[in-house]
Amino acid sequence: MPSATSPHSLTTRLLRRAEALDSPRPATMRKAFPLYLAAANAGSSDAQNIVGESYRDGLGVGRNLKQAVEWFRAAAAGGSRTGALNLGWAYQHGQGVRPNPRLSAKLYGSAADKGEPRAMLNLGLLYLEGVGVRRNRRRALDLFRRAAHMGHQGSQFMLGHCYWWGDGVPVDPRRAVHWFRRAAKGGHAEAAGMLGSALHDGVGVKRNARSAFEWYRRGAAKGDTWSKVGLAKSLLSKNRVTRRNRALAQRLLKEAAPHEAEARRMLARL
Repeated sequence: MPSATSPHSLTTRLLRRAEALDSPRPATMRKAFPLYLAAANAGSSDAQNIVGESYRDGLGVGRNLKQAVEWFRAAAAGGSRTGALNLGWAYQHGQGVRPNPRLSAKLYGSAADKGEPRAMLNLGLLYLEGVGVRRNRRRALDLFRRAAHMGHQGSQFMLGHCYWWGDGVPVDPRRAVHWFRRAAKGGHAEAAGMLGSALHDGVGVKRNARSAFEWYRRGAAKGDTWSKVGLAKSLLSKNRVTRRNRALAQRLLKEAAPHEAEARRMLARL
C-alpha cells in the first residue's frame, strides 16, 4: 500500500483536484492546468495526455503544438491509449511534427489494441484508403465493426457506409440502414442524412417520407450538408411547398452548395 507521500498518492491527489476544477471554459481550465501539469511532471500518463490536449487546443495555456506532441509522446510511452491516439493524429496530420502516416498507423494500432474505439476508426480509415499501410478493406471493416459494437458512432456510420456502397463487403442496404440508424440515434449527423435518404427512397427499409423528413431535420440542425439537401427536397415536395418552405429550402441549398453538387443543381432549377 503506497504511503501518503508516495508519487502514486501525490499524482492521484493532484488529478482529483484538477478534475474538480476542470471545465471547457478557458478561465476555469487556467486554474486546473497547473495541477494537471504537476501531475504530469510526477509521471501520470493521464495527466500528460490532458496537458498535451491543453497545449494542442489552447485551453488553460497558450497553444503550442510542439509541446503538445512531447506530452502526447510521454503519455503514450507511459501506456496511455488516448496519448497514443493523439500522437497518431499529430503524425497523421502534421500537427507539431512532420507527417508520418506509417508511424501514425502504428500508434493507432497500439491504442486500438488497448481498446480505444476512436483509434479503431482512424486506423480503419487508413486501411480503407491505403495510407501508411497496405490497403486492406477487410481489415478496415473488422476495425469498424469492433468499434461499432462498442457503441462508437463514427464507426457505426462507417460500417453502414461499407454495407451501403459495398466497400469490402457485398452491398447490403438493410445492414447499412441498421448501422445508420444506430449512429443517428446517438447523434451522428451524417448517419442521420443517410438514414433520411434510405427512408425517403425506400432502400433497405420501408419508405416513410415523414420519418425521412425528421432525420433530415436532425442532421441539418447539426450541420450535415447532405441532410440539408434532403430537407430541402422534402420542403419542396407537393404536399409541403409554401412560400415560407420554398425560402427555407433555398437557404438550405445555398448552405450546402459548396459541398454538394445536387444542391447546386437544385438551386439552378429554382
